[in-house]
Amino acid sequence: MGTAFKYLERRQMTAFQLETKLKAKGFEPEEIEETLLKLKSWNYVNDDNYAREYCRIKSDKYSRMFIRFELLKSGIDKEIVELVLNQMYSEEKELENCKRIACQIFSEEANKWEKKYKNQKTYQNIPREILLKKKTGEKLLKKGYNYSIVKRVCEFIN
Repeated sequence: MGTAFKYLERRQMTAFQLETKLKAKGFEPEEIEETLLKLKSWNYVNDDNYAREYCRIKSDKYSRMFIRFELLKSGIDKEIVELVLNQMYSEEKELENCKRIACQIFSEEANKWEKKYKNQKTYQNIPREILLKKKTGEKLLKKGYNYSIVKRVCEFIN
């Protein structure tokens, strides 16, 4: 129990994450199960709260798909993940975040164009706007945004 508290005092964890850590330390499965039951009953381990907090923190920077993947990877039940995402991170909010992030990326890439790409022979035949939108789209896709959203957003940024 003491080891579990040490992990939880550093950061919030899901039941799966804590179980994995305790197994790695060599605790017996029965001991781990008993510890998890007590911690859940005392509300020290609560996957729903973890999912809500994670979504609240990450929703400004990442897509619904990215957050869904990370929460599922953390061992949170699929129904909880879907419920939290539907309540806390609407598709409209995702679109607005994508637009905001796209503007930031486009601006950064425009600065890079002036410093780096403008004078390189490889890029001289490619129109500036097309290159910047391409790079912006690639970065948004890496953040987990859906292709259809990225395509829509890239049409409107300048």
